[in-house]
Amino acid sequence: MHAVNLQTWERLDPAVREVLQREITALEDRIWEAADAETQAGIACNTGGSCEFGEPAEMTLVEVSPEDFEILARVLQQDVVPAWADRCGADCVAGWNETVGSVVGFSAASP
Repeated sequence: MHAVNLQTWERLDPAVREVLQREITALEDRIWEAADAETQAGIACNTGGSCEFGEPAEMTLVEVSPEDFEILARVLQQDVVPAWADRCGADCVAGWNETVGSVVGFSAASP
């Protein structure tokens, strides 16, 4: 995560903000590319593929099924998010519902 205090950000020259935003976006792109490459290398090393880090293992890759995603959604909605909401508080939950909740399609109940 990359963050900056809003008051600090607003004090920066607009040209500086533009450069920072452009470069941070480029950095994020490189981070995602590296994460994908490392994931693929990990899968290859664990499933007997080409592995530059040592002897490959002989695990079997099992793809995530639609049923797995349904279980994940159910556990998140019934257990994980409600427990988090209790710890987070009403203001935090309201912010989550307006942002993340609207993207993922479900809301957390306020404690």
